[in-house]
Amino acid sequence: MPKRMLAFFLSLLAALSLAACAAPASDAPAAATPEPGPAVPYERQRQTLESLRSVWDGTDSYYADWFYVFTDLDGNGRMEVVTASLQGSGLFTYAAAWELSEDCASLTPCETFPEYAEGPDAWPDLIQDSLPCYTDPDTGLRFYVCEDITRDGAAHYYMGLCSICLSDGKIERSTLGAKEILYTDPELPPAVVCTDAQGAEISEEEYENLSAQIFARCQRSELALEWTRVEFSWPDEDAEALPAA
Repeated sequence: MPKRMLAFFLSLLAALSLAACAAPASDAPAAATPEPGPAVPYERQRQTLESLRSVWDGTDSYYADWFYVFTDLDGNGRMEVVTASLQGSGLFTYAAAWELSEDCASLTPCETFPEYAEGPDAWPDLIQDSLPCYTDPDTGLRFYVCEDITRDGAAHYYMGLCSICLSDGKIERSTLGAKEILYTDPELPPAVVCTDAQGAEISEEEYENLSAQIFARCQRSELALEWTRVEFSWPDEDAEALPAA
């Protein structure tokens, strides 16, 4: 083979080798597409929620602490404001929620269970630093697991495990299980009875693992919540009627 042809052949092989090294492998995973951000930045939405305080800050209770939080429970890019209060010797939580409109300019009340319901249909204990969130891979629905603690006297407690889900402006509550604790003798451990959503008795270990079992196919994350106390001022006309401190 002539030297010129041999040199050309060798240079062609070298070029092909370099091209093969530079080309990505055919089975390499494609780069993940980032999720689109909200149409209106969250910071601007927070400012709008603050400006609409007269809509959601309508409680007239001066004897219990109320808190509020801005969040996006359903992940649709529009924030909600949730107000909540833990009151009474029974440790009941009262709450309400509003969601920003599609143009993020006004508020719509979220359809939900009664604001002041007590017992099995009561709001769970929402005033937490964070809540575990389970996202359904098929529907995209987000389920937040909460434990509701209520008290019947100093020695009798009820603990209900439930999930709440916001979808299409409606918050639904689903019972996952329950735990009843009764203290009968200070020298003995309390009597504990756990049940599942159907009322069948289960062990404490099974109760603690209910959410992981029920939402096993969902993606777990944690929703951080920054609750802020609602500040009230005493009405002048009621000043003389207020109880002594």
